[in-house]
Amino acid sequence: MVDLEQFVEEMEFEISKLSSCLARLKKQLAKTGEKSATNTEASEVEPFVLNIEEVAERLGVTRQTIYTWTRKRIIPYYKVGKKICFNKDDIMEYLKNYRAKSINEIEAESREYVATHPKPSPKTRKGSKNKWDW
Repeated sequence: MVDLEQFVEEMEFEISKLSSCLARLKKQLAKTGEKSATNTEASEVEPFVLNIEEVAERLGVTRQTIYTWTRKRIIPYYKVGKKICFNKDDIMEYLKNYRAKSINEIEAESREYVATHPKPSPKTRKGSKNKWDW
């Protein structure tokens, strides 16, 4: 009987240790939950360096496409040993360069071009009535 009583005491002690450990974990989770809730900026939450899978997911392409783009040097990347990694800011800048312009932006650019580039005068040949006849 003594062995059984000793066993029960040891188990109660282990359970109390586990309970206190669980309580500490709950407190830590509550603290990290509060911190992540207060960090609303994506730059504080997201990593600075991205791997191939993360870039492929963000750009909506396959890993093979990312490998092809790095081989052709289409997309900016870093190579550390044999590992390829990407700077998040470089990828965002890459995306900005390939942004499709809106119709309003295209019209504004065309108005600016017409305003800054005068229309060339048509040249006429001597004796020709048609100004477009060379």
